[in-house]
Amino acid sequence: MRRLIPLAVLCALAACSGPVTSEEGPTERGVDGYYGYGVAGRDLKLEVAGNAFPGRLSDAAFAQGLAGRLKTPPERQAGHITLTPGPSARSNYSLIFQFNPGPMLYGQELCAGKRTQQPPEPGRVKVLASFCVAGRAITEISGQTDATGPGDPRFGTLMDEMMAKLFRTTRRFYYNQGGHTRAQ
Repeated sequence: MRRLIPLAVLCALAACSGPVTSEEGPTERGVDGYYGYGVAGRDLKLEVAGNAFPGRLSDAAFAQGLAGRLKTPPERQAGHITLTPGPSARSNYSLIFQFNPGPMLYGQELCAGKRTQQPPEPGRVKVLASFCVAGRAITEISGQTDATGPGDPRFGTLMDEMMAKLFRTTRRFYYNQGGHTRAQ
């Protein structure tokens, strides 16, 4: 019995350092139509405010690395997340990531151009992200995790979870790479 208590404490501590996300939206009925029109098979403009690992990477290097890491969810038709969108991009669609967001900052403010941040906590990543259309937040998500750098698996897991929740489907069936797939 004595071994169970320390084991439970260790498990609880380990869970605290893993990715934590919380859904804040969608602010609209769903993202399916917006995704299909503005993301599927297209470039999607990424805006990165702040840096999860200041001092380790320049802001530009961090933004470029993040752009290379972010992928649309596998259950969706692929879109290309990029800092420099080409002609396929819808000009009024964007994906915004704010690292170390300031207090009382929400997706709607991000989409409207407001960028505030707090000083980073060493070893802790805090982020707010929003999928924006014409200056409105369609979905938003906040997340945090302990991570030592961009290669830390916990950072990767957090980004994957955030992308999955930002572009979650609201329909029973949806388009996936040329065929219909049943939603899980």
